Amino acid sequence: MKTNILLLALVSVFVFTACGDDDDSTTPGNTQKTTKQKITGNWNGFLSIINYYENGVKIDSLTETYDITDEDYDFNADGNLYYSVAGTPQDTFSWSLIDNSSLLIDSTTFSIDRIKLLEFYIRTSQDVTDTASGLTLTVENYMELTK
Repeated sequence: MKTNILLLALVSVFVFTACGDDDDSTTPGNTQKTTKQKITGNWNGFLSIINYYENGVKIDSLTETYDITDEDYDFNADGNLYYSVAGTPQDTFSWSLIDNSSLLIDSTTFSIDRIKLLEFYIRTSQDVTDTASGLTLTVENYMELTK
């Protein structure tokens, strides 16, 4: 019985120490990283979700979800963003940080929902009007990137 309790205690210690926060707010030497430093580097696509809203109300039946695991986004410190699919270069964009919660990629503003060591979540939205019906929808693109 004592052996089982000791084994459980050791496993618990291992589980709690192995499940640390993946926040990389510091670099070696305990210096705080800036948002730009956190963004800079190669990010792999994970998921893209496109939501549609009419008058601020989400239209669930129109939600689109895409697997973007074959896409790579290389945010260079020089302000260039290199986009590739399945290892093949596709395009180059400019990027810059507007503030700690938003960035500009070419002329599109993205809000930064989360930036951590292994996770980078961004979103953008725009209004689109159907000329035939006159209906205006807000289209939101939410992207999850990983390291």
